[in-house]
Amino acid sequence: MCFKQLALCYLKCLKSNKKYKKPGIKYDQIKSQFKPLDLILFRGDDFVSNTISELEDIFLGNGNWSHCGLVLTTDIIPIKNGKPGVLYIWESTFDEVADVELDEQLLGVQVRELKKVVKNYDMSKKTSIAWCKLKNNILYDENNNIDPNIKFLMCNLYIKYNHKGFDYNVGNLCSTICKCCCNNNNDRLFCSELVATIYKELNIIPNYIDPQQIAPIEFLGFTDNDLPQVVNNPVVIKY
Repeated sequence: MCFKQLALCYLKCLKSNKKYKKPGIKYDQIKSQFKPLDLILFRGDDFVSNTISELEDIFLGNGNWSHCGLVLTTDIIPIKNGKPGVLYIWESTFDEVADVELDEQLLGVQVRELKKVVKNYDMSKKTSIAWCKLKNNILYDENNNIDPNIKFLMCNLYIKYNHKGFDYNVGNLCSTICKCCCNNNNDRLFCSELVATIYKELNIIPNYIDPQQIAPIEFLGFTDNDLPQVVNNPVVIKY
């Protein structure tokens, strides 16, 4: 192969890389704006994520996001092995990134370092991550100080729900979105159920909302549950 052909091949590779460059703001450039209780959304590329997205698109009109979690910091929760100034995500999931408190991979409700999660999730070209700012963050008073009463309540919720099992029942998953199956009550939580439960306990969303009936996309207003959009529209981020 001559030099000219090598040069053309190299240029073609560069164009190909540009073509598949992922959109979004780099995590380190925007992380200073994140606050505890803000919503983090994900669009996965596995069978479960694709199924959730397809069902959301059919029954709710939008399937852009298939998973979600909440931002946490040690200012709010005494996270075991947690570090001040580090952002964490509280979610019900199963993934390669280890739970901070137990230092092992879990299937269920857990706390993980957000930057590590973003890095791991962003490795695929077909995945997406977004940050949604909570419109009215009740953790802070009018002087932007942490409300001790809300902090106390959050600590109790953390003790109550952390390390609960992951709800992997397919019937429960389907009924969350299409409302066509019986949703069994159990002690396990799927991702949006955890978020909706915490938001409900904190009176961020109305008391009439059933957390078991909330899918990730419904926090953005694509809902059949009269769920108000309590977060801003998503800002796509990347590692």
